[in-house]
Amino acid sequence: MIDVLDQTVDLFNIGHPHAERRLRELRETARHGTDIAVGRAIGALEVLLAIRAGRLDQAEIMADEPMQIVAIRWYQGRLPEVPGIDCYPDGAALAAAQSGDRSAALKAIGRQDLARLPLVGLYGVIEAAYVAGDRSTALRAYTMMKPHARRPMVAGRGVACFGSVEHALGVASLTVGALDRAAEHFRAAINDNLALEHWPALNASRRRLAEATARGGSTSTEPPPRLREAPLSAACVREGSRWRVELGERTTIVPHGVGMLHLAVLLANPQRDIPARDLVAGVASLRGRVEPLPDVERARLAVGKAIRRAMAHIADADPVIGQHLFAAVRTGVRCSYRP
Repeated sequence: MIDVLDQTVDLFNIGHPHAERRLRELRETARHGTDIAVGRAIGALEVLLAIRAGRLDQAEIMADEPMQIVAIRWYQGRLPEVPGIDCYPDGAALAAAQSGDRSAALKAIGRQDLARLPLVGLYGVIEAAYVAGDRSTALRAYTMMKPHARRPMVAGRGVACFGSVEHALGVASLTVGALDRAAEHFRAAINDNLALEHWPALNASRRRLAEATARGGSTSTEPPPRLREAPLSAACVREGSRWRVELGERTTIVPHGVGMLHLAVLLANPQRDIPARDLVAGVASLRGRVEPLPDVERARLAVGKAIRRAMAHIADADPVIGQHLFAAVRTGVRCSYRP
């Protein structure tokens, strides 16, 4: 089990496209296990995925590692608020940079030994150097990070992800005034962050690309990559005998039903395949009944019918939310919500 866990973490650390599939396999294998270390590592990866998906509030509830809080607050724009942030070497420079305080940024840089820093630590130094206008430090950090271009900046063993190294290289290039090079790095970062489905990092790279372009960077005649907004995710909350369903700024109320219980589980676990039999078992537990599980085919039919009925009620109340759910929810032997 530990070997499989190490392989899974390594795939996340290099941004391998099969990393999430391996995590699903590991989660399935560990479902009936009791290894606390494996459980904690899976939990850390779940937080990493929540951060990438932009579900920062949910990630904060799940987080139990300091660097997870650092990543969450960084993308919320609230990192300087973290108590004792100066005690976290990988977070202190990022906090100083986000504060916009030049003297604090210089102080944070001075405390760092660049040769001993991991990628996230170097990224913090680069952001601080940008605020401080420290061209020599930015250039040195750029040289150290360049061999790792196109990899994700992952803190620890799959604890938190700060997007593509290309983004850090772009910020360093902005600092030294290499605007065309900065734009190239940010374009590469956008593509990498799209592949990672890291929506907060994607949006940060888009903003930096706009900055580099506004300052005169990117004379390339190549068309920019197609940019994709972070997808809106639906959510639902039970309110007595009704459910409140939300999508962005839209909200509607629908009656309770078994299908809404199934749908609530899917919406709370986006991008995950959940067996229909598990959904049936969950409803039975809520009702306080212990019943033998139905066979796979019966569960598929019952869950699919219940979810489609619930989505039809939602569509009647709000066609926009309903259309979103019909496009994003998949039913079958395994069900999922993929916005």
